[in-house]
Amino acid sequence: MSRPSLLVFGVLPPLTGPATALTVQTAFYLHYHKLADVTLVISDHAPPPTGIPNDIPVLRERELGSQQAAFQNTPRLYVLDDSYQGIFTLKLLKRFPGTVLVPNESMHGLLRAYMETLPEWPDNYTGWLESRLGKAGTIMGAALTRFGRESEVIQNDIPALDNISSHVLDLPFPFMGSTVLPTPLSQKNHTVTDTAKRVISFGAPTATATAVQDLNLLGLTVQHIALTGTEIEVAHLVSTADIVVIAAQGTQAPPALTAALRAGKAIIAAGRWAAHMPANSRLNLTGNLTHHSLASAIGAIIASPLGGWLKEGSKAYAEQSLIDSLHKKATKQLLTAPKKPLVLDVVTIAKQIIEPVLNQPAASSPTVSTSAVSISVTGPAALIGTVPPRSVIKQLYPGIDAAKSPAFATPELAVALEEATGKPACLVLPRLGYETPLVKSNTSPLSSTREAYDWPDIKSRLKVALPAISFGCALDNSFPADPVGEVKLSLQFPRYQARKRHKETSGYIEEAGCFWHLMVPENRIECLLMPGVSGQFTLSLPKAAACALLITSKSTTEIVTHTAQARLVTDQAALLRFGIQALDPETYAPLPLSGLQQILAITPLQVRYESVMVGL
Repeated sequence: MSRPSLLVFGVLPPLTGPATALTVQTAFYLHYHKLADVTLVISDHAPPPTGIPNDIPVLRERELGSQQAAFQNTPRLYVLDDSYQGIFTLKLLKRFPGTVLVPNESMHGLLRAYMETLPEWPDNYTGWLESRLGKAGTIMGAALTRFGRESEVIQNDIPALDNISSHVLDLPFPFMGSTVLPTPLSQKNHTVTDTAKRVISFGAPTATATAVQDLNLLGLTVQHIALTGTEIEVAHLVSTADIVVIAAQGTQAPPALTAALRAGKAIIAAGRWAAHMPANSRLNLTGNLTHHSLASAIGAIIASPLGGWLKEGSKAYAEQSLIDSLHKKATKQLLTAPKKPLVLDVVTIAKQIIEPVLNQPAASSPTVSTSAVSISVTGPAALIGTVPPRSVIKQLYPGIDAAKSPAFATPELAVALEEATGKPACLVLPRLGYETPLVKSNTSPLSSTREAYDWPDIKSRLKVALPAISFGCALDNSFPADPVGEVKLSLQFPRYQARKRHKETSGYIEEAGCFWHLMVPENRIECLLMPGVSGQFTLSLPKAAACALLITSKSTTEIVTHTAQARLVTDQAALLRFGIQALDPETYAPLPLSGLQQILAITPLQVRYESVMVGL
């Protein structure tokens, strides 16, 4: 009997947090209970997923777009992360409604990050604060815009995404995620003994570990296992525990709570969501969670009848809440065919700050060319198209007098630069040394509203007739630019200045011909590079680099380290467009934007030309 299909949009390990746990555990539950054929969908900018079995397919946004015909009417589940990682999920949810799972009741972090990506920022956010809090919101908005200060109180106190409440999966609070089937315990990662009392914690790993250490010094035998809730064997691990510590940060319980309650475990709760549970099902720790309070709570449960009382309360509460009819109702809601089919415009859903807006002719599959035609021009020449920096021209084409050679842009390049900088091309092009008139290439769209001229018309007005060299564009009566020397660029970004209030959010690296823009909420730098030649390039780090970068383009997502390179292909205008994120070199978890800037200021990203690509 065939099973219904389900698309699950969310975040996966190595990302951690309640939303990751919700995504993983719900997908595993539905898959291993044979309730649905689950396909997981993650952002193009997410690090490569880990810990997902091969029998559960994972697609990125761009891959889903290429296979959308098979998923147009497939039910959709959106697991919203309460941070910038959930922006791609929220955007898709707004366009293609489906069922929703949320890690907390506010989702303020996601709303703020999403608003920060919009042109109306910060007015849209301060206006929202005023609408929700009145005069207090006005004061908070002024503190943000004038002094850069924000209140942490509103992160949990103000419901931010009210309009999605009607789509939230109908499960009794706080059971917002299902658990996985028990799987064999990984002895390599988690070793337990028969005599020890086992404490498993979700959150507060340091405080719990210190508390267990203190108890062992007092003569008790206690073992601690710290989990994130995203482990495949989480249900089995919870079943082996005597005490479960859940230190949830939001207002809603993590999905691991379901496993703890159904297994009838003594639970120590340290989150506001605990108020929604009966008192006889958990021991609630209020205030700051310290190892002293945890040691007292764990010791009390071990040494008194309190532990058995809590276990009975947990089991009774789970049996009363998780009845079959509610699960059937939720499953039916989840697997109901959507009213609006999924018809993705891949460019739209993966749109970046420097994404091209002109429709280019379809290109055949690129193949590597083993030969190139060298330019025999010497002296001044007319440089047309995506002209690299003058220093690069002098290095690669030593016969050309770059200082006396006028440069002319094409309409395609003018549009790309406007998208990259947010400024009119008439202001950007002169800064790069381009002349005023635009030159039509053979591929310039007829519908372009920009005034452009044929090359013979411009050539006839020059004081001296110059041979034309075309960079990244097809132009009659011109020499296509093919490098004689090695194309190697070094991208060294400005140093991050933590104390500087008005920080630079965009700029131009002149020696490399690279425009860059900070995507602040996404912790990413978007780049548009003008290497001056079409083909494939490799991005690499020096051998001594002790960092990892995630490189994302329209067609690929790759990790770059001192031993691994990324390969990118220029577009039809000989432009390289890509995003850069910093990753922890051990776990590949994303690092903040300040960390990325510090890395790139010290460790330049190397860009090297690899081969000519025919068919671009």
